[in-house]
Amino acid sequence: MWAGYDALRKHEDSVSIAQCGNGKTLRVERLLIAPSNNVDDDDALDHRMLLLTLELEHRLGPPLTSDPFSCLKGPDGACFVISPLAFWSYDEKTLLSDTNILETLSHNKSTTVSGVPITPSMVLAGRGSYEHHVTSSRFDYASHLAVTYFFPEKDCVDDTGHQYWREAVPLAASKIAEVNGHSHPPTIVALQVDSSWFKFFSSIMTCS
Repeated sequence: MWAGYDALRKHEDSVSIAQCGNGKTLRVERLLIAPSNNVDDDDALDHRMLLLTLELEHRLGPPLTSDPFSCLKGPDGACFVISPLAFWSYDEKTLLSDTNILETLSHNKSTTVSGVPITPSMVLAGRGSYEHHVTSSRFDYASHLAVTYFFPEKDCVDDTGHQYWREAVPLAASKIAEVNGHSHPPTIVALQVDSSWFKFFSSIMTCS
């Protein structure tokens, strides 16, 4: 999500990475949501998949906003979430009234979450096109919807918070989706933030 923004600068030196946990640190968790294997069409860009994702976000809200492993919250007190539902203001009626999902995702340049600009590349994975296009930003389908959550982190070695996340997701997805988790070591990314641009997160998003 930090690619392409002058206000966010990535540092890969060992000193910056070693400071993880000592400064302001965020843990990033991402869900990739796709149609089930028994569905002929593997395109995730339809009302059914988006509504399922919206329901999952609603179910995840209560456990992730409570202690001891609370998510990063926006001004409204809810989890700060980067999701394709941002293009419809996380509103079911607005989504259902949209007759051209692809058009909304492709040409809506003003979508933001707490002042953060949201682009299709941040919320869609496996994007592709049926034809050759002059610009690489043009797409006709996406195999996965990507939903990203952020959590304040104090210990970059202890994975208790991550384990809580891995337990919360299957419980929230119960009866509406099948969850397949993959364990892998965390990737530490040190970011320098220009506070004049990133006002809401200037005091916390320096290392992820």
